[in-house]
Formats: sequence, C-alpha cells, structure tokens
Amino acid sequence: MNSLDKDFVKKIFHKEYFFQNTKIEHCSVFKNPALNPKNKFSQLERFSATEIFNVPRNILPLFGFPAYGVHCNGWNYKNKSFHMILSKRSENVENFPGLYDNLIGGGQPKNLSLYENLLKESNEEAGLNEKDIQRSRFIALKSYFPIHKKNFEPSTIAIYDIEISDLKKLKNQDGEISKFRSFEISEIMTLLEKKLIKPNSVIPIADFLIRKNKKIFCKNTLKEINKYLR
Repeated sequence: MNSLDKDFVKKIFHKEYFFQNTKIEHCSVFKNPALNPKNKFSQLERFSATEIFNVPRNILPLFGFPAYGVHCNGWNYKNKSFHMILSKRSENVENFPGLYDNLIGGGQPKNLSLYENLLKESNEEAGLNEKDIQRSRFIALKSYFPIHKKNFEPSTIAIYDIEISDLKKLKNQDGEISKFRSFEISEIMTLLEKKLIKPNSVIPIADFLIRKNKKIFCKNTLKEINKYLR
C-alpha cells in the first residue's frame, strides 16, 4: 500500500467520516461522471428520484462525487441601480466564519426537492416563509470544479433570485448568520477583491452581475468566467 492509499484509508476510517453523526445529511449520487454532473432536475421532484445510491455529505469529496446545493441572490433596485443583499456568516460557524455569503444557501439533501430545500434554508437563514419564497425565480444550475484540501470537489449550484424590498424582514433563525446588508455593485466588487465573500457564493453573484450589468466585466474576464462555469 503506497502513501496515497494509506492517506485515503486514514481519511475513510477517521471518526469524522467513519463514525457518522446521525444529523449528517445524506446526498444523492447519480450515474453521470464527475466532470459532467447531472444538471436537469424538476424543481418539485424529490432529489433522489433518479439517484443510484446516496452517501453522507462529508463522504462526497473523498470519492470526488458531485455535490449539489441551492443558493439565492437577494437583490433590490434603488437610486437607479441594482443592489445585492448578502448575509454575513457568524464568527462561530466552522466553515468560512465572518465571510459574506449569498442571502440564502445550503447543501441539497436527498429527501427534499430543490424547491423544498430552498424553503427550508430560507426559513432557517433569513426567516422567510413560503409566501415570500413564491416570489423567487429559478435561474439556472451552474457547475464548477474546485480543489479543496487536496480533494477534487465537483459541485453544482441551483441559483435563484429574490427581490427583497425591506431588510428588516430578514431574521436569522439558526444562529449561523450575524447580519444582513445591502451593497451597491461597486461595493460587491471591493468585497470580491478583498476575498471577503465565501468562495462558492461568488458563483451566484457573478451569474447575477453578468445578467444585470455585463458591462462591469471586460471581455477576457467574461470568457474566463464562462469557461469555469457550466
């Protein structure tokens, strides 16, 4: 057994993976190859309807299985310009504490449809109810292929948009968000430059900016973005 094999076995049998916490969500794995993940789903169909098997979420990166999630851009239009509403992650969360995030976001469990998961995450993270979320709009599924902690982690995000006219309505319920804030597009670009936004949340933000104000990117930048997003 070479060193790579030993490292893999250690990861598999590490308590984080082998002795599973019953609260860890199980995620669907489909027949599609990792570099061409499944990207056609009914918004209302149980996500696992066409899975071949499922695994605990934290096993996905060990085997390079594609991960799925829902993210929702919050936005409004005032003073003749678009503003984006971001949440700021609590300093107490394990991953990416203190960074800005999409208004709503979360991994996709096998037992919910994309829309049901959006409802769940919207309530937990922003205190929004089903009537609120009925105003949201599904945009697209975008895939990207990062390397994180030496693991190949193909991922696909279901992107939604929702217009939020009153930030006072937003109230975090699960303790993972410290505040919500509205930013002008120029301020969003500054946050990106300073790397103050959670990495995968950049995907829905970039998609929104391209759709609403393509002129902020030069042609070469647009080509690079489109090359990495599918």
